[in-house]
Amino acid sequence: MRLFSSGHGILVGETHLQSYCCPLVRGILEDSLAGRLDFLDGTVFPHTCDSMQRLSDLWRMNGRYEFFTDLALPAKLNTAGSAAYLESLLARCKADLETALETSVTHADLAASIDLFNRIRTHLSAIHDFRFHHPGRIRGSDMNTLVKGAMIMDRNEAATLLADVAASLHQLPVPDTPVKRVVLAGSICDTPDLSDAIETAGGAVVGDDLCTGQRWYGRLVSEDKPPLAALAHRYLERAICPAKHAGLTIRADHLVSLVHQTQAQGVIFVMLKFCDPHAFDYPYLKERLDGQGIKNMALEMDDGHHAHGQFSTRSNLYSDAIAQDLLMPEVPIPPEIKARKNAGSDDHLLSGSLKRSPEPPAGGMDHVRRTGGTTGSMDIIPVYPENHGAMIGVRQNGEDLCAKAEDMGYSPDLCSYARSDIACAVAGGSPIGGLPKPDMLICCNNICGTVLKWYEIQDRYFQVPLFILDTPVCHTRYTTEMADYVQAQIHEYIAFLEQITGKKMDPDKMNAVGKLSYEGQRLWQQVLSTTASRPSPMSAFDAFFFLALIVTLRGTRIAVDFYKELIAELEQRIKEGIGVVPGEPIGCCGTTCRCGTVSNGCRTGFPPTRPAWWPTPIPQPGAVH
Repeated sequence: MRLFSSGHGILVGETHLQSYCCPLVRGILEDSLAGRLDFLDGTVFPHTCDSMQRLSDLWRMNGRYEFFTDLALPAKLNTAGSAAYLESLLARCKADLETALETSVTHADLAASIDLFNRIRTHLSAIHDFRFHHPGRIRGSDMNTLVKGAMIMDRNEAATLLADVAASLHQLPVPDTPVKRVVLAGSICDTPDLSDAIETAGGAVVGDDLCTGQRWYGRLVSEDKPPLAALAHRYLERAICPAKHAGLTIRADHLVSLVHQTQAQGVIFVMLKFCDPHAFDYPYLKERLDGQGIKNMALEMDDGHHAHGQFSTRSNLYSDAIAQDLLMPEVPIPPEIKARKNAGSDDHLLSGSLKRSPEPPAGGMDHVRRTGGTTGSMDIIPVYPENHGAMIGVRQNGEDLCAKAEDMGYSPDLCSYARSDIACAVAGGSPIGGLPKPDMLICCNNICGTVLKWYEIQDRYFQVPLFILDTPVCHTRYTTEMADYVQAQIHEYIAFLEQITGKKMDPDKMNAVGKLSYEGQRLWQQVLSTTASRPSPMSAFDAFFFLALIVTLRGTRIAVDFYKELIAELEQRIKEGIGVVPGEPIGCCGTTCRCGTVSNGCRTGFPPTRPAWWPTPIPQPGAVH
């Protein structure tokens, strides 16, 4: 069964997740900690966004269930190795399930399960098709119930009930008045009141791009292929969510096509608050719809507010806004609706349009906007927008640039580094005159999902070659599948650089740079480990300062020599008992990640009592050459 938030208030979960974390994630964790999910024997966490990955860590650390496994799905779906990696990942998950359940999952078992889910999806698609051909005859809240029920109830029972519903559709009454056709786009939509609001405003949903909608039931699994290969193929070929990458315009292409196929008269973006992937995509999707002359509006919602009075008020507000903004745009918007649009409340209406200068700022030297580790051996100079965002913040230019990003349609909840750099590329305002136009963009998502969206946005603007190195998260183990997947991408990366630069990679130079890079990383870890001493010889501010070399000068002799001298100095301070804080009564270490958790180790999964940099051996799958 798929987990949804029960909608209860967040009480116990506040000790683990900040209020600016995804409300769905917070709600599910609250339900677990409050004992409302004690009927579960185990959980499987497919990797989607950063917040869900952090929930996976917290779930495992609290250990309330007998069985747990991560499914580190690929984020880059259009690379040659993603299919093989995904299939091997599913095979490992199958083995984990067999071990936990003390049973054997046969080829026939998988085939039967695929057949069952295909029947469920076929019935839901038939109901959807009826809704498309006869808008208004199926209430949106009823469709929401059918889809959600298929996700959480016994699947055999769901298939039987859905078949009965599909067979009785023509008995539904015909609406008294014609309705306007609407498409919903977003992540989850577990809010039946929204459908009521649309129908009250004179509209009807005829299609959607939701993970609790057509993205879930809109494509069948092939029954002509081996089961695991068929499951992997469906995942790679279905309409994607914004946490995955399969092309720069694939989501906009799909949404525009969906509008035309359903003959919709407008699109409503259902924006779950603090959902970064969707918030990053919204401006470019809106720009594309505007360019096609397709009416659209966005509603931002907090999934945690389920009190009847709040929903009643909100539903009325949404009905008015939908009627005025989308279905009848010629009618002036009432002042109270305008005020609500600009309010900073938990549930508000998003507005804003993408305003971009016709040409990017003039570039300087040849630069690349992120390194994947081999740029040094190709004599490519990396320039880092993350560092640029930090400079903007330190020089106090961030407030103005973030405001400009919000004018472009980017939510104020998004990473300020990303917002300021994105706005700066368009409008200027950098304290160092801006970054030069890159010749290529190279992105590695080992930091966070924000980086992936950030570089997609910049590539749509700069229109230069983009390479994404997708690195799966190692929560508890580093597997052979992960190693093979990343190694295959590195070979693609080298070919990418050779094509762009017009020269071949020098293996000897690459090995030399790689050795220096590895030594620099090892020394940097040793620098951080000195803070475990009491008193600590350096502070967190020192660490941020010394971080600069491993980021910008990795793979150079300069970084290695500097860290050797630094370690000698720190070890001398430890020997003499010299601390950075006199007396040092308490030592603290932790990271507050915008992805939604206070934990030590954003993408490592270390227990919360140990620093993220604490040396922990990771089981090696074997040598990777």
